[in-house]
Amino acid sequence: MYIEDAVEAQMLFARRVADDPTLSGEAFNFSYGAPIEVREILRRISALSGKNLEPVLTDSVRSEIRHMRLSSEKRRGSSGGSRVLD
Repeated sequence: MYIEDAVEAQMLFARRVADDPTLSGEAFNFSYGAPIEVREILRRISALSGKNLEPVLTDSVRSEIRHMRLSSEKRRGSSGGSRVLD
């Protein structure tokens, strides 16, 4: 998620919570809804920074989460129809 989109989403949602106090204290996810691997994020950061960032991969972690995806379904029902939030 681009930082500008993340900030806009947070600000718009803060206004939504102010209008609907029942949303206060709830947890919501903000994402584009598309899966992305950590390696791809690193590749993009590497390209933008001009640095050759190579991940160090080991098999030392015993309980790695293989696939994790954020769900924005709960937030979508409370977004008020925002372009950034939908």
